[in-house]
Amino acid sequence: MLEPDSRVVLLDQLRPPPGYRLQAAVATTFTLDLTTAVVPPLAFASFEMRDTPDPVAALEAIRSCTDRVDIFCQAGQLTVPRRHSDLMAYLEPMVHPVRRPRPGSLFHPKVWFLRYRADDLPERFRLLCSTRNLTDSQAWDAVVSLDGAAGPHADPSNEPLATLIEALPRLAVAPLAPGRTARLTELADAARRVDWERPEHVTSLAFHLWGVPGVTPTAPDFSGYRHMIVSPFCNADGIAQLTTGNSVLKWVQLTCRPSEATSSWSCPARSS
Repeated sequence: MLEPDSRVVLLDQLRPPPGYRLQAAVATTFTLDLTTAVVPPLAFASFEMRDTPDPVAALEAIRSCTDRVDIFCQAGQLTVPRRHSDLMAYLEPMVHPVRRPRPGSLFHPKVWFLRYRADDLPERFRLLCSTRNLTDSQAWDAVVSLDGAAGPHADPSNEPLATLIEALPRLAVAPLAPGRTARLTELADAARRVDWERPEHVTSLAFHLWGVPGVTPTAPDFSGYRHMIVSPFCNADGIAQLTTGNSVLKWVQLTCRPSEATSSWSCPARSS
């Protein structure tokens, strides 16, 4: 059940744990508003420069944060603001348009994976999987937020997440700087070892990856009696797969399809 009173904003979700600072972050989105893309580096810089009024030091903190963040979006879905800001110059190295993974498909994940470090404390990690793109939309967002620490061994259940991070440089339209590619490889290796803290009443976690060339997806296990599916597109075949067996399905469906009479799009919402 989604609690309407337990709302948080993206900045709260990105905030490092007490005593920690951002080491590296990678984000994926379908559409990207450059004005919104400025916000995470500004936030990370503000977290690290709370007690420093020096504007030069603040700008250096922002530059440093953009050096540690990579954002991947679908090529052609980048929105540029009408009014130029000097801060936009910091964004170019960290924003990476992505080609279609295969014909007829689009790059559509909405994920953040963050690595935090602190002196004399274990590394911490956070994963955000949301329903909304990185834009200035004011719509509500449903987010799965997981925190964890590095475990002693690789966890096979983390492999799809690590594979996604590792594949991102190959999907980018333009080659990434060698340092950024190396950092993403390190993030992928770190993702394999994360021991996630499970939310209340959750006994196991699993990640599934679709659409990456050369990767055969595993079928999700929809056994059980309670499910929640959030999907912008859902057809009869998908519903049939999800309702196989004795499970009871709860879903929110927003299916957009072209109207037969006009070129407009009809988006009826449905729940069951």
